Amino acid sequence: MYVLPNSNFHHFSLQCSAVLKATSGVIRNLLFLSPKRHLLYISDLDNGVLTRKFEHLACFFPGLLALAASTVDLPESERQLYMWAAEGLGHTCWIMYADQESGLGPELARMDMWPGDWRKGRWIDHVEEWQRAGKPGDKPPGVRDLAPPVKAGEKKDYHLEVGTYLSRPEVYLLFVPSFVCADFLAFL
Repeated sequence: MYVLPNSNFHHFSLQCSAVLKATSGVIRNLLFLSPKRHLLYISDLDNGVLTRKFEHLACFFPGLLALAASTVDLPESERQLYMWAAEGLGHTCWIMYADQESGLGPELARMDMWPGDWRKGRWIDHVEEWQRAGKPGDKPPGVRDLAPPVKAGEKKDYHLEVGTYLSRPEVYLLFVPSFVCADFLAFL
């Protein structure tokens, strides 16, 4: 299924190869575990230092990983890594909604830091350590023993960046008086 105009299959093949290389780079360098509940999250590096930012748009990534794992001809070990990453990230996205009293996921959260060196939280290092230990529990950290939502008053593995989720339209409607909504809807 090749539908890009004015291109050739060789060019498309090179693009796919570059995308897969970049995706593998993300899995190996930008996926981290939170220290308390081992939530798997994707973040970025700023001048080589982990920002610990987990943005709500990252929740598209698990679907892309699962799609690639099920449609692209990958070596079995790489396919399994994509699926594990998809499962762990998908769970973290769900947790971010489930942890909030409103049930709405935050736009931006900053994950807690591992004590000492932030590199201790790199997911691929935990996966490799798990493999060396004989793969106990069938799935690697961040995918096995998935954390439940926190109970009211319990500490989370992250904190919300100030004011970020309040800018979402569905949250704003919660604070608008009902007569304003009714007047607005009457004009639609």
